[in-house]
Amino acid sequence: MDNLIALCHLIDTERVENIDIFDKKKHTGKAWQLYDAVIKGKITSDDEGKTLLYGEEGSRHDYNRLKARLEKKLLNATFFLQNDSIDHSERKKARFDVARSYSLMQILLNRLDKRSGIKIAKKAYKKAAQYEMTDFTLLTARILYDYYSINNPSKKKMLKYETEINDLEKTLSHELKVEKFYNRVSHIYLTQKSKFSPVQIGEMKSYVDQILELKQTCNSFKFYLNSYNIITSYYILIDDYDNSIKYCQEALQKFDLKPFEDRASKWMFRNSLILAFVGKRKYSLAEKYCIQNFKILQARNHNWYIQCNYYFIILSAQGKFQELYSLVLDVSLSK
Repeated sequence: MDNLIALCHLIDTERVENIDIFDKKKHTGKAWQLYDAVIKGKITSDDEGKTLLYGEEGSRHDYNRLKARLEKKLLNATFFLQNDSIDHSERKKARFDVARSYSLMQILLNRLDKRSGIKIAKKAYKKAAQYEMTDFTLLTARILYDYYSINNPSKKKMLKYETEINDLEKTLSHELKVEKFYNRVSHIYLTQKSKFSPVQIGEMKSYVDQILELKQTCNSFKFYLNSYNIITSYYILIDDYDNSIKYCQEALQKFDLKPFEDRASKWMFRNSLILAFVGKRKYSLAEKYCIQNFKILQARNHNWYIQCNYYFIILSAQGKFQELYSLVLDVSLSK
């Protein structure tokens, strides 16, 4: 039921009308009734759903089939959503578009519509490269490499994509290595109740050393994101706040130089700066970065509450009780 509830709220009523999941003239079918009941909060469990639609003695099998059909309709509908109104950064919206284009391209190519499929592939490749999506750039480059090698032979274009693929493979290899380091560290942080052990700190140090060496040869967005996360976290863990601040500021500079905007990465490293400045008891500097983060956050979402928690600590440490009162009131009224 949780999956269905999430899908129903993702596809709001206006979008449902626009992409014609249900009969526009007659919203009386059981699929519509189930969707409408979920949206209005009338049902929150499968038992409630079955009872509402089929009665106490109704068929569980019929209800499960209905729910499966509705989930399939909603999943198909997500493919047609326009992401202009979604509160995501420029890069996340671009990734949404490229992922959808890649799926469309595969459908067309599998139906032997090479011309249309390759046209989409070229656009997807260009956009993926522009936003440093190594995975999608590599996938689309392989399709174009195949096309210009076999279907529409062009030695110049074939060699162009061959060189691109070789470079992308190296970049992806670096990204995957650092991603593995990041996932290992994150797993410990999220599942271990105690502090990092000396052995675990030593492992993180080895990750940092390897990253600093790789950093000389790789500058992709994903590589930077995971690399600087590990480096800055390591220095905070060993209470080396100066180095953490140094690498946080370096990360922010790197992301500022990218030809696209990504708010999430900047929010992340400002948070690390906040932790480091709190560790150094430089609360006014921590407050400055906290306020900057509030400017890019959507109020009442998960990250907004995280920011409020940091802000509470900073205001308390400075004795700013009037601001603290306003913050507590704001959070309390948002419940």
